[in-house]
Amino acid sequence: MKEHLPVVAVFLPLVGAWASLTLGLLSYRLSRLAAYAALLFTFYLTALSLPGLLNQGSWHYNLGGWPSPWGIELVLSPFSAFLACFILFLALVALSHLGSFGLVAGLLKNRESLGAALLLVWVSALLALLWVRNGFTLYLFLQVALMASVGLWACLTRHAWQDGFYFLLGGSMGASLLLAGFLFLYSVTGTLHLDDLLAQLFIAKNFSMAITAGFLLAGGMAWFFTFPAPLFLGRLLNQAPPFFLGLISSALARVGLYLFFIFIFFVLNVPGLEQPGWLLALEYLLVLPFLAGFVLAAWQKDFLHAVAYLSVAQLAFPLAGFEAGNKSALTGSLVELLSQMPVVMGLFMAVGTLSLKPSGPHPFSKLAGLGRHNFDMALTLIIFSFSIVGVPPTGGCFGKYYLLQGIWEKKDWLLMAPLAATLLFNLWTAARFLWLLFEHPKADSFHAPPAFSAKAPLFLLATLVLLLGIFHQEVIHAFIEPALPKAYQNVPLPNVPFLGHEVE
Repeated sequence: MKEHLPVVAVFLPLVGAWASLTLGLLSYRLSRLAAYAALLFTFYLTALSLPGLLNQGSWHYNLGGWPSPWGIELVLSPFSAFLACFILFLALVALSHLGSFGLVAGLLKNRESLGAALLLVWVSALLALLWVRNGFTLYLFLQVALMASVGLWACLTRHAWQDGFYFLLGGSMGASLLLAGFLFLYSVTGTLHLDDLLAQLFIAKNFSMAITAGFLLAGGMAWFFTFPAPLFLGRLLNQAPPFFLGLISSALARVGLYLFFIFIFFVLNVPGLEQPGWLLALEYLLVLPFLAGFVLAAWQKDFLHAVAYLSVAQLAFPLAGFEAGNKSALTGSLVELLSQMPVVMGLFMAVGTLSLKPSGPHPFSKLAGLGRHNFDMALTLIIFSFSIVGVPPTGGCFGKYYLLQGIWEKKDWLLMAPLAATLLFNLWTAARFLWLLFEHPKADSFHAPPAFSAKAPLFLLATLVLLLGIFHQEVIHAFIEPALPKAYQNVPLPNVPFLGHEVE
């Protein structure tokens, strides 16, 4: 089975989804057990591939034996496999929270079983998005991930069909733009393979086509980058359970960010391409709305809405690293991508854990005095907020350090000034948050501390944020540096992998 591990890891959650759904007709416990077994075994197989990837490099697997670029290829790199482990861990956390949420919301057991099956389908789609190297197949699995997300949402809520349709419609429009970008490239290159697209664009020197396709691919990611901003999805926040919002924002949006990184630096980064000045100005301006999300988060009186804005605003840091484009900045962007996943998931889950209601408003006033009578819960919130601010030893600290180092090396003051101002502003809001947690008297409306079983996933997520910071050098050396473009790896290979001998 080891030689077919990539395809087994993608399809195993689908088998688990079928088993969980079938066993749900007989026993709810057997259904949950099958879902856990599928996620844990997939996690084990993915982790099992890491030593080989670190020793031998990326694993290229051709479905059906058809070689790329004509066949469908799965590529496991050290970083994508490491990122897949994060996704599987978050899915395990969400599955553990699904049962407790069902008790609070009064969901039927068959709806929970169906939700667990859809969660496994969603995981399979995300793993495929990380490893597939064909543009049309990426579109298909992105649509599968959207359908599974809406189905899971429908299982967790009672009257959300209209908003679920709007969510699916917006996501499908974004996915259609993504497909349009790839079809546009196919019309001028004759290929949909991501690596071969770069080679064909380089041979044709068709820079205008690359820029036009970049607009379409960026537009395809816009919907996922703005999820779940209250400015656009206010009703969704009031109906969907917080852990579901955290799962989609932390995993699906960050997988979209990773795909965006692949598109920019491994598909459209044609050697010799020079961007016009107006395009560079537009790229700088696109970072500012995400930074404005931190200000909007500070204005909120509702904890859930503030977390939703923070989940979107944090994307400004990796996007700024993509804009800088040098080795240090890209390293910081990928460290930020990893650290943001447990932070976003943890903050959303904290909202649900500290609330007696499955949905609705979650005022900040209920956090007053939390550190006085529930210190461990307050400590997890401090770790998550410190990672956003950039306080050591959290993972977010070192992501921002390398990002700012790359911008400093480039002497890009147009990026440095707003980022530095944002970090200072975040430091001030974190101080206000600490004051709320420890200096205010205990709120009269605060209920009894949550059970340890409800807080344990939050402790694991906070521990992961700290481990990323403590072992950031090992993570960068083993997983992130091999994921950077070849120009930053001191690898004596051409930038375009296909037809490289002809291009040299």
